[in-house]
Amino acid sequence: MQRVTAHDTGAEEWLCSSCGRRLLIDTQPVFNRAVLDAGDEYATHCAGSGGGSTELDNEVTLELLSPWLKAFKAIEAEGYEGL
Repeated sequence: MQRVTAHDTGAEEWLCSSCGRRLLIDTQPVFNRAVLDAGDEYATHCAGSGGGSTELDNEVTLELLSPWLKAFKAIEAEGYEGL
């Protein structure tokens, strides 16, 4: 998969040229992924923003975990009451 558009909002549109899958990914304020076009749902996809690729199905990067880490730190700072 390749990033084809970076929107002003920070969301990124990704496209698989092999199967036609299109995703809209936003990481701020929390991670959100919307499937714009499913393409081949059984294909294994790789992604890269240039210079290399990352296996999405097998690797979780710190960039993907960043919103979760921020959320956990906020919960820890404010307490666990009300969860």
